[in-house]
Amino acid sequence: MSAKVFDALVGQSDAIDVLQNVLDNREHLVQSWLFTGPQGSGRSVLARAFAAAIECENGGCRNCSTCKTVMNDQNPDVTVILPKESVIKVQETREIIKLADKFPNALKKRIIIIEDADRMNDASFNSLLKSIEEPPENTIWILLAPTLESIIATIRSRCQKVQLKLPNIRDIAQYLIKETGVDATLAEKAARLSRGHIGIAKRYVTNSDELAEREQVTRDVLALSDAVSGYLLAQTVVEKSKQYTSSAEQSTKRQATDFIDDYLQSVMTVYTDIAKLQARNAESIVNAQNLKELQHLAKNTSVDSNLRCINAIQTARRRLFVNVKLEVLLEALFSNLN
Repeated sequence: MSAKVFDALVGQSDAIDVLQNVLDNREHLVQSWLFTGPQGSGRSVLARAFAAAIECENGGCRNCSTCKTVMNDQNPDVTVILPKESVIKVQETREIIKLADKFPNALKKRIIIIEDADRMNDASFNSLLKSIEEPPENTIWILLAPTLESIIATIRSRCQKVQLKLPNIRDIAQYLIKETGVDATLAEKAARLSRGHIGIAKRYVTNSDELAEREQVTRDVLALSDAVSGYLLAQTVVEKSKQYTSSAEQSTKRQATDFIDDYLQSVMTVYTDIAKLQARNAESIVNAQNLKELQHLAKNTSVDSNLRCINAIQTARRRLFVNVKLEVLLEALFSNLN
């Protein structure tokens, strides 16, 4: 039986089995880990759960103060590093290494979790290498990244690897029904629109305003018809992102960029839905609430034209993390998605 702290994970039985085996046989507990999986697969939840199970006297009971403080980022011996900028620079990495060298305050281990470790530049990776290769005796590293390839070979070859996958719509819907008590129709809609992201799906069923905003994204994209409508949508999105840029802090700038990136991923689902319908695969579409409009576009849009839109969105997402003017980037994109 797996530790209770893993109950919050959905559709990750293979990854949980790997970690539970290590917890049951502590001599196999290596000190450097790399968790990979798509955004929303639960990398950060799994990392916190694993850290809690390592530290908990009862192997991850979920109820003790240790489990609760670790899972809620309130324990001084388990540190979660969330990058403040689009790149984790070498100076920040050196500060993290200094922390890793310290003996734990009260728990068995000092655990360092680095979210978005793929944002490290080469200098940062090189700085981290020695500590990953030869960690202090009581330190455990857990790096999180979307893919193995996004971490340089010298780092990933020295880590124990655990791979996650996106849970399917049915598993997410069942989880939402069990955890929140919502009806099956709402649970399935939230599961579809979340793109497999458990946290987002849960917000959709508990916050009707957030769900309505997500549905509005699809309607706005379907309404694109010319350069003017593209310009207006770009202005709307940039204006919404400003809620995260009330200060000059790099962390707020990153939040604004992440907001737009998430928005563009939602936009992408419209065009991937069209592609699925063109391939006669209607069961897995995301925006099922707009099926008729999507079917019309699938019938009246060429496969090549739709693919061009998908490629344009992917290019825009990559350019987000470079020094670009957001208004110009989004205007150019939305004006051509019609």
